[in-house]
Amino acid sequence: MNLNKLNKLNKLNKLNKRVLVESIIVPMVIIIAVVGFQVVQGLWLTRNYVPDIINNYAFVEYLETQVAFGTIVRTDGLTLVLQISGLLLLAMVYYVLRTKLIGLRKREK
Repeated sequence: MNLNKLNKLNKLNKLNKRVLVESIIVPMVIIIAVVGFQVVQGLWLTRNYVPDIINNYAFVEYLETQVAFGTIVRTDGLTLVLQISGLLLLAMVYYVLRTKLIGLRKREK
């Protein structure tokens, strides 16, 4: 009886390690895909940019007379901490959902 319980616990540990690794990899893949899309979009916009010398003066005058509301986001320590915490939050949500689904499957059997 003790050996059977130990065997089940060992299987659960292996499963939890697998789910833990998956829950780290999946959010990283999502983040890499989003950043990759932004890089490709930036390359495309840079490649297709055509300066318009004739209308630039009117645009600069418009920018000088308008007041900008909002903030300029720069990458600093807080932004990095928020990005890392977002990655961990995605990993935790994936881990919880994955373990709940595995638990539901085991109950059905």
